Amino acid sequence: MNSARFLLGLMIAAAFGLPIANLNAAHPYHVSLTEIEWNPDTGRIEVAMWVWPADLEKALAKKLGHPVDLDTEKDLDKKLADLLADHFSASQPAPKKENVNAKSKAKRPAATPRSLRWVGHEADLKQAWLYFEIKDVDPKSPLTLSNRLFFDLNEDQLNQLNAKLGATTERMTFTSSAPSQQFKIGERSRDRRPQS
Repeated sequence: MNSARFLLGLMIAAAFGLPIANLNAAHPYHVSLTEIEWNPDTGRIEVAMWVWPADLEKALAKKLGHPVDLDTEKDLDKKLADLLADHFSASQPAPKKENVNAKSKAKRPAATPRSLRWVGHEADLKQAWLYFEIKDVDPKSPLTLSNRLFFDLNEDQLNQLNAKLGATTERMTFTSSAPSQQFKIGERSRDRRPQS
């Protein structure tokens, strides 16, 4: 799996015209790539996010107030999960309740946040992968994702996302002017109900 992830990093570098020899040097563009896939067996969306390790260290250093080295930082998974929770979110429309009066409708939130479950990370000099899941997803309801990771570090940051949803794949780009995107999980993914 590591070789597949490294090849993806090479393909990203090639797509943006970055010389392969400079993968671990200061990069001339600021991009992340997120892959998500709906798992109907668990009712969760599985997420793998590729980022530049240098950007990850800078973001953690800014949050923690001290220099960060991914190889030596203590409790790194907890700190990464906290950073992710600050910059990545998912929500769906609040469920409609039957037989409610006008007052209770006004108090009902427009969207219900979905919780993130941290799975882990892989990092080396050239790439870092963050793995997590989005829990309690209703496949019949539109999902709104917000990815603001590194926007406070890089004004030209682009966060790309490929969503494999049933038989279709959607591609999205998150920018500082458009940090959120909404989409439906897809008709084919609804064929199988999540297990409790």
